[in-house]
Amino acid sequence: MDVPAPEPTGDKVVVKVMSSLICGTEAGQYFGPNPLPDNGGHEAAGIVHAVDKSDRVKVGDHVTIFLFFTHCFRCSACLSGEWLHCENPPPRFKGRRGTHSQYILVPDYHCLPVPEEMSFDHAALVGDCFGTPYRAIKRLGLNGSDTVLVTGSGPLGMAAARIAKFYGATVISTSTNEYRYEQMKKDVPDYVFNPKRDDIVAKVMEITNGRGATFAIECSGAESAQLECLDAVGVFGKIAFIGLGNPNVPVNLYKHLNMKELTLLGSWASTPPEHFDIVGLIKRGLSADGIVTHRYPIDDGVKAFENFGAKGAMKIAIHPWD
Repeated sequence: MDVPAPEPTGDKVVVKVMSSLICGTEAGQYFGPNPLPDNGGHEAAGIVHAVDKSDRVKVGDHVTIFLFFTHCFRCSACLSGEWLHCENPPPRFKGRRGTHSQYILVPDYHCLPVPEEMSFDHAALVGDCFGTPYRAIKRLGLNGSDTVLVTGSGPLGMAAARIAKFYGATVISTSTNEYRYEQMKKDVPDYVFNPKRDDIVAKVMEITNGRGATFAIECSGAESAQLECLDAVGVFGKIAFIGLGNPNVPVNLYKHLNMKELTLLGSWASTPPEHFDIVGLIKRGLSADGIVTHRYPIDDGVKAFENFGAKGAMKIAIHPWD
């Protein structure tokens, strides 16, 4: 649809969106029965286009648009950068729309700087696609001596595998999607398996000489993958669950928690301080290439979502100005 271009007011600034990525969480919104209150999109990067009274950004700044969490800036969570856990979240401001748009009005503190030499596709990956697994990996305490099972080879799984490999870990990835399986085989994991053909737990035990993986990162949200992680990690292993899907993780308290003394982590999204961590890692060589595999102009948004629904891509970008 065509709508009037937004106007900046107070600390709300207008960003010219250059790349807006489709997230897996949009599937239920786009293909489901519930109408969106606004257009979708929350992974994006662009150029500050117009400002009013902002003293945080200026016209021409290259920015990642941070996830749309509201926050009060006063509680202990906000003051430590944990905006997603704000104790007093205010309502979203009127006029907010998603990032699948040519222009978007956002609070200036949602505009986090990125280097001008970084592509807009890469900048759009920082907040959610890289941020979610990075936060989990940081909490796991992963290092180069670890063996990590990453279940699910969508964009989150590929980003998780790349970060773990960048830290020097041995990475075992899984995928049931043939397109993504082939993409992962070309990428950084040491081993890639398809659970439809391979016994994942047996493969992990073979690779680790029966000890099991040190860590697992579950990115698919599938119950079968959740169970594989629980069975494939070794004694004192840690698992981070970041895939949304099945909410009833099939934990056997005796087998998994008592006998193996596992640590299970839930992890969600990322924080502004972690944005700067990830930008720094990309500067130092963490590759963001190849995660965005398909790009569509905004007039082909329907085709973009159809391809997304068919899972015939890794990450899909909408380029509003193509």
